[in-house]
This record gives sequence, structure tokens and C-alpha cells, in this order.
Amino acid sequence: MANPWADFTVVCIASGPSLTPEDVERVHRWRTAADDTRRVIVTNNTYELCPWADTLYAMDSAWWRRYGQDARYFKGEKITRGHNAPIATRQDVHPSGNSGVGAITIAVKRGASRVILLGYDCQYAADGKRHWHGDHMPGLGNCVSMPKFYGQFQEAARHYGGAEILNATRRTALDFWPITTIEEALC
Repeated sequence: MANPWADFTVVCIASGPSLTPEDVERVHRWRTAADDTRRVIVTNNTYELCPWADTLYAMDSAWWRRYGQDARYFKGEKITRGHNAPIATRQDVHPSGNSGVGAITIAVKRGASRVILLGYDCQYAADGKRHWHGDHMPGLGNCVSMPKFYGQFQEAARHYGGAEILNATRRTALDFWPITTIEEALC
């Protein structure tokens, strides 16, 4: 099946510092209500807030080496672009340098007609926080390449065709997609 999520709405949840448990719970209620044309993709440690998500995407092999033992309990599909992640399926997603782009790319490649972004801050919080969960342990990037993220998203957006992409992140630097609230996006 070339487009298993044709005409689906997919919420991609990244690990930006503005992500809240309340927003995640709202998405969970949306995902489990009504029809079966709704999916959720999470990136990296956000699976901890969303163990019910459909897909976990983490690009970096180093992330899988550090968190793979815990992530093996995640019941949804596990995808990586990296090598040496035995519990994840390797897929060539997009040559970008961040997992947020990869999650959107998976949704669009599978046929989603609407993609809603949550936790896509692409900037540090006022207090310097980089993720909702705090910093990763030494050896993992902790968004050191964040200055490149905006350009990576712009480049990837050129390949997303006709998919409608809405950014429902509370505080975001990604201003080239329509910005909305999660409440409005899930209507």
C-alpha cells in the first residue's frame, strides 16, 4: 500500500520546551475518539508522554543506544534513519539533521493530507531549556544544531506537496506554516 494514511490527519509531537501534558492529553483524547483516520508520531523522548502514539521516530543512533532499552516497551512502530538500532526499523526518511523534520516527512510520505505540529519550538525557552524533559545525558546533542533547524524545515517543506501543515506549538520559531492553537487545529 503506497499511501496507507491517505487523507489522514497526523499530529507530530516533538520535544520542544513548550510542550505540556495538557496538550498531549488533548491529542490523546482526539486520537482515540471518532474515526480511524487519525495518527500520532512522536520524536525521541516524547514517547514517554505519549506511550499510546502510533509511531516513534528518533533519527540518531546515539539516542537509540541510550534510550532503546526503555523504548522497547513502546508498543507502536519504531523508526530510525540511523544504523545500529536493533529495535527500530531503518528507513530513509529525509536527509535532514533533525527528528522533527523526519516525523513530518513520514506523515506526508504515507499520504497524510493534514499534519499538525506540537512541541516544534525550534528555539530555546526563556530559561534556556531545550526540551520539555530537560537535557539528555552527555554524548547526545541537546539541540546543539538548533541554529540549523529553521533552514532544515524550510528545505524539507519544499518536498511536502499539497499536505496542509499547521503549527500548534505554544512558542515556536517556525513561522512559515500557519500558526494556530491545538484546540483549533484538532477541530
